[in-house]
Amino acid sequence: MAATVVDVARRFWDGAEPLWKAFWVLLVGGSVVSTVAVIALVRAGMPQEAGLFAHLCFLVWAWVSVWRCAGHAGWQGWGLLARTLVVVSAALFIAAGGDYR
Repeated sequence: MAATVVDVARRFWDGAEPLWKAFWVLLVGGSVVSTVAVIALVRAGMPQEAGLFAHLCFLVWAWVSVWRCAGHAGWQGWGLLARTLVVVSAALFIAAGGDYR
């Protein structure tokens, strides 16, 4: 039986996926897709606050997923680096204030 999108999302949230998937596929790749989508939607007339909220929801899920999956790194240094990058990326997001113009 194939896993549903909800099952996969839950595996990331629970920290049950390998760190490389959570970091590179979910956080890096997903952030690029989410950012491009939000910029396009805001430019098309969606309220910036709604776009910011949608992007923030995705980022919180991705950040928590990477944090929890960091325990599954083959070398502990990768987990520490991933968690550090989560903190830095959250701080940068807050500092930017979510301005998509």
